[in-house]
Parts: sequence; C-alpha cells; structure tokens
Amino acid sequence: MRLPIFTTFVCLLITMAPLNAAAQKKPAGAAAQKRSAGAPNAFTSPFRYVIVYSKVEPQEGEDDVPRTFVEVLLEPEAFTRANLRKLFDLLQARFPDAQAMEISVYTDLNDIETPEERDEPRISDANWGPDLPNLKNNALISSFNGKRSILMSFANGRTKDFTF
Repeated sequence: MRLPIFTTFVCLLITMAPLNAAAQKKPAGAAAQKRSAGAPNAFTSPFRYVIVYSKVEPQEGEDDVPRTFVEVLLEPEAFTRANLRKLFDLLQARFPDAQAMEISVYTDLNDIETPEERDEPRISDANWGPDLPNLKNNALISSFNGKRSILMSFANGRTKDFTF
C-alpha cells in the first residue's frame, strides 16, 4: 500500500515540476535584460549596435597610413551626436591599432550591402546610387592624424557636420 502511494506522489512531483517552471518562466527579453544587468561594465554600452563589416587597407605610399573601415548598424533611437561620439570611442577601443578610421553608421538593415552585393565587381568611377534624399538616418565618422569628424545625414535631407 505504501509503494503505490509513494509512486503516485513521485509521479505528481515529476509532472508538476515542468508546469511550475513554465508558470514562473519570464519572457525572453526580461531574461536577457537580467543577464545584461549583471554583466561587467566593460561589456556594456548605452545603446545597441552591431559591427557588420570591418577591413584594414594597407598603407599605399610612404606618406600614407593603414586605414580601418568599419560599418555599423545602430538602433535608430540611438542616432544622436553624443551616441555617435560614444560609438567612436567604443570602436577605437575595439580597433586600438587603427591609425586612420572611417566608420559608416546605418540605422536600417536595408542600407547595408549583403556579402554577395559587396563581392560584385565594381567600376571605380561609376555612380552607385540614385541621387535621392536619405530615407533613414546615417553617419560617417572619420579619424585621421588626431582629427575626428562626424557627418550626420538625416532622413529629412538635412546634414550636420562637426569635429570633436
């Protein structure tokens, strides 16, 4: 008599455990944020971005320096002057040997070339895009000989250029 009662109790515990765990499970975003909150400060940034491409071109002449080209997809709501400066600092820390750096910042995935598009043959003096106003915000951040500048292009057609 004791064995069937004990077996029934164990079976109930086994079936209730997954149900209880599912009831307590938090949404994936909440779990990710909890993990992010506990991450060391060295691995956090005030906004979300992804490096989608990077390349170092070697120095071409005696007076030239190697150039680092980086393309970044930035969350649209983070497209501010202060965040672009912070992004530059983050990328400069990630590419510490870069003597000259050009960073293209996009806020829409459709503005970035796929690897297949990047591999297509090009004619050096061809015009690759129509002269249409920007549909999304983007920026070009450059650094050379200690001079840093940002050219912000907005979806409404305005541009803003500044050095820092």
